[in-house]
Amino acid sequence: MRIVIVEDELQIRNGLVKLVEKINSTYHVVGCAVNGLQGLSCIKEQQPDVVITDVRMPEMDGLEMIGAVKAAGISTHFLIMSAYSDFTYAKTALTLGVSDYLLKPASIEELSQALKKMELQIKESAAFSEINSFESAIRYLILKESDVDNQTKKHIADKFQLGENENFTEVLFYFGEHYSMARDSVSRLTCQNFQRECSVVCAIPLESKKSILYVLSGVNDRDKFTKWLQSSVKIHSQTIWTGADISLAFCTGYIDLYSTAMGLLDALIWKISLPNQPLIIWPDVLQTQTQHCSFPIEIENQLRVAICSHSFSKINIEFQRFMNYFSGDTVYLPIEIRECYTRFLWTALNLSKEIGLLKVNKIKSQQIMEELLDTHNITEINNVALKLLNILCKSTEECDTQELNIIIIRAKSLIHEFYSSGINLEEIAQKLNITPEYLSAQFHQVVGETFSSYIRNYRVAKAKELLLGTQLKLNQIAMKVGYSDPKYFSQVFKKVTGQLPGEYRRAK
Repeated sequence: MRIVIVEDELQIRNGLVKLVEKINSTYHVVGCAVNGLQGLSCIKEQQPDVVITDVRMPEMDGLEMIGAVKAAGISTHFLIMSAYSDFTYAKTALTLGVSDYLLKPASIEELSQALKKMELQIKESAAFSEINSFESAIRYLILKESDVDNQTKKHIADKFQLGENENFTEVLFYFGEHYSMARDSVSRLTCQNFQRECSVVCAIPLESKKSILYVLSGVNDRDKFTKWLQSSVKIHSQTIWTGADISLAFCTGYIDLYSTAMGLLDALIWKISLPNQPLIIWPDVLQTQTQHCSFPIEIENQLRVAICSHSFSKINIEFQRFMNYFSGDTVYLPIEIRECYTRFLWTALNLSKEIGLLKVNKIKSQQIMEELLDTHNITEINNVALKLLNILCKSTEECDTQELNIIIIRAKSLIHEFYSSGINLEEIAQKLNITPEYLSAQFHQVVGETFSSYIRNYRVAKAKELLLGTQLKLNQIAMKVGYSDPKYFSQVFKKVTGQLPGEYRRAK
């Protein structure tokens, strides 16, 4: 809060500066003056929130200065501190709209209370400046409820003729992740629809809730309006209201506007239990007949088996079974459904980390849980589950790839070690404890050539080294690279290089 002090006595002026800034660190003295004339100039220059002024001062007194400030159209709040309790001064001060009048010497407590009172007045003035219509009054009462006292509510209600028994209708549209896209276009078309059924429509964007709240006045027949809205939801659910969760409530009197809006926000969660119900009516939905939701432990146990076997196909089956468990006709409390999902996903996360399927730095468990707790319908809940399933899928593929790479590395190592003994596919597969068919298929997939082609080319490469680096005879070289028949070795060598072994040696 920016403050100017106008006081002709130096000691008092300096004392006030220190005292004001000691009361609250957000109070800043931005100027001082020794009389009303200087004070007027300082106020025009600084445009302060508050002016603390004496009354009797030379050249221009405090009351004259206040009148001049008002005449200049400058909006500020005044606190008079005077040693004179003259009723005429006080009466004039009240006429000029002075916020408070303290007698010198004022205590620190009196000054503190006066400044706090003025701070609240400033905040209310700023808020009231935005309230210039019936709709803005409704918006203010809902959005500022926790900061508005009953006296202020009454003042607003009187100004805009909000009756204590006036009927209001509130309709909440929840758009979730589509909120920013739907906010402007949908809001305009929705207002046009509502205006056919009532006299006043106030649209209130609730960005943090990804929702738009409509407050309607002039709905006289609640049953008729409910039926109209139910019919409209069915008509527009695939057009302008696509993807919106819609809830309805009625209230009597402006006092209940805020609590009714909070009730509608609480009602959002019921779309978890009633995904096919087009319109949620608050508080009627609380009377919905529900059954106790028992956690599907058998599915969880099968999920554990699937995760431990690193089988994505089995993990996927158990996730689908779990989500289908809640898709029947049985209605459960929404909070119980969300608790079941929390337990199921928590099990999947923790077990996957324990067995190394998920690396700790790959996923933040807290983030998944927070996303789950922020869901308002079954689609959002299932999307969180599918997000985790996708992460597990990628991790399973990575594990499979790593495991497969290890198998191929070991197979190559065995080829390099035993190629001279004539080792074949069946023998290596036996050493790796896998089938020859599996080894052949995976070897081709990872290496890019068949097992037989790889071992043949490796033997020919080793034969080339012996042909050029030694004086060994051809039959000796054939034996060393795994061929017991020299003629067959020569045929293989020519097929690969285009030359017989002897021709290759002579050419080099």
